[in-house]
Amino acid sequence: MVRPALNAAINVAKLFLLLLSGLCHSTTLAAVPNSTIEVTENQNCPYGYHKEGLSCLKITKVHGGKWYGDNLRCNDGYVRLDEVNGLDRCHQLHEVTNGGYQGPRIDCARGFVPVNWTCMPRSMIRDRSLIMPIDKFCPNGYQESRDSCIPDKVEKTTLVQELSIQGISLSMSEEDAFAELLSKNYEHFEDPSLINETRGFLKKETDGTFREVYLNTKGLPLAVYEIVYKQAFPNAHFTYNTVKQSILQNFGSPDKISDFREREVFVYQDESSSRSPRLTVSFPGNQIVMHMIWRNLEARLIDQKRAEGKRLKTLQENHKPQPAIKY
Repeated sequence: MVRPALNAAINVAKLFLLLLSGLCHSTTLAAVPNSTIEVTENQNCPYGYHKEGLSCLKITKVHGGKWYGDNLRCNDGYVRLDEVNGLDRCHQLHEVTNGGYQGPRIDCARGFVPVNWTCMPRSMIRDRSLIMPIDKFCPNGYQESRDSCIPDKVEKTTLVQELSIQGISLSMSEEDAFAELLSKNYEHFEDPSLINETRGFLKKETDGTFREVYLNTKGLPLAVYEIVYKQAFPNAHFTYNTVKQSILQNFGSPDKISDFREREVFVYQDESSSRSPRLTVSFPGNQIVMHMIWRNLEARLIDQKRAEGKRLKTLQENHKPQPAIKY
């Protein structure tokens, strides 16, 4: 008599646990074969999907690596190839003897050095230029960027001094910059924390997006030499990969890629000098922040003014009336 009662109690307990489990997971969607699932703000994504805004995107299997949320991590002996179309993949590197890989970097055994994608005894290498740098791991057509490989840069087509943000470009006069932003429904605001030559502008979109523009003219000459543009999205409308691809399509491949809290920072610059026109694009939180600066603009404008004055002087001298000589 005891056993039937015990079995009944166990069955009741199992039923209770099932009901409790169902209640706890009532906000999680069941896995479905779709590649994209639309969800509400309070719903979680099913296993095998990661959430971007109000969408659950299917995590695809990758040979030689694995997706962790939005980050693709490749196994030792593989390197991530960042494709322009966004379809990143893990590329298998050459097999090495007398060593192995730590991530994409060759790790030779003691007494060995990497030469032509293998590890050779250091004592055998007479020409040290043959030793590969340890950060050399990208296949032909790619260049290193952290532990990833990005496509080699083609002929430079993006010149920062020719770019514009919200219609404002470097070297534009302060008066023209004001007129351009006001025509786009920006509101000019005064902020005591801003330095005297910095002007602030604010615009709020109907979808909750904020836009801020800060201009620096350095007082004299009255020309914009620095622009800071911030665009903040509502959380539900910000998708990092989509925004990143939009920047690449608009400005092209960057000259340099840096890291900032697991997100990339794109750097575009006209010359290697830090004083040349430079654009930095970062993605903190749910924002885009663009910083465009031309540190040498004032000297450049002064040189141009001097050259123009010299040209006018030469022009006037060449057109002086010749004295009349009477015999």
